[in-house]
Amino acid sequence: SGVPRARNVAEQIKVQLNDPDVSNWERHVIHLGDTYYAGLGSEYRDHLGKLWPVAGSDAERIRSWCLNGNHDMYSGGRNLFEFLCADPRFTPQAGCTWFGLENEHWLIFGLDTAFESQGLKGDKGGLAAPQAQWIMEKIAARPNKKIILLSHHQPFSAWEGDSPLLLQALDPLIKGPRPIDAWFWGHEHRCAVYKPAFNIRYPALIGHGGVPVYASSKEPKGHEVLAYRTRSFSRFLEKYSYMGFAVLDLDGPKATVRYLDENGDPTGDPPWDTHKLG
Repeated sequence: SGVPRARNVAEQIKVQLNDPDVSNWERHVIHLGDTYYAGLGSEYRDHLGKLWPVAGSDAERIRSWCLNGNHDMYSGGRNLFEFLCADPRFTPQAGCTWFGLENEHWLIFGLDTAFESQGLKGDKGGLAAPQAQWIMEKIAARPNKKIILLSHHQPFSAWEGDSPLLLQALDPLIKGPRPIDAWFWGHEHRCAVYKPAFNIRYPALIGHGGVPVYASSKEPKGHEVLAYRTRSFSRFLEKYSYMGFAVLDLDGPKATVRYLDENGDPTGDPPWDTHKLG
């Protein structure tokens, strides 16, 4: 979004990337969509391109990825496609708004849930073809690998609406024999981890990376939540939620997730300690 606190998030991501302990690791930075507010060319240039935590000189050693969000589609989506094609840091994405990452133990699918979203504001995600077929073919060919999904839209929500078209498209996976080991999504400007649901062992909302929002007192309903961010700070008699990001570390068949705020501090007390996957 380009606001000062969002810039702080980018700077804290740089701190994580430049940690000497991970200098020999394969590193990726993934944006879950929404170049705020309307996906204008100027917003990609000034807010995403100039402030992205990976410098152009580091494009080979730190890979960058970007998904499509409903705000990116407010201007028709063309500016996003042009940005992905023009910026060399996103070259591996080949101009697409969905992608896959793979290693010996994991399959990671970055999905475009905004191109065929529902609602006046595009608040409910869909899944344009051939993404669902691509996922099922990939996992069928790799029966022993664990699965992580990344998307802009929520499959379900304890605060907003679910995404029925998205769930319908992924019905064979959601009702299949293999679990989705983790699904991380954005869209809602919150940070929350759900209890297992819809065949997802670790569902997590991390949509709090760039937009200032008031601290919400709205309690979750309809879906069980393991933990959600309640920390806030006061400014001019108003209470705001902290922005932040997640760090996912893959180590063989094991994985951990850490949640940091815009100051680089852990999100809060347990159960916000490092979470284990797999």
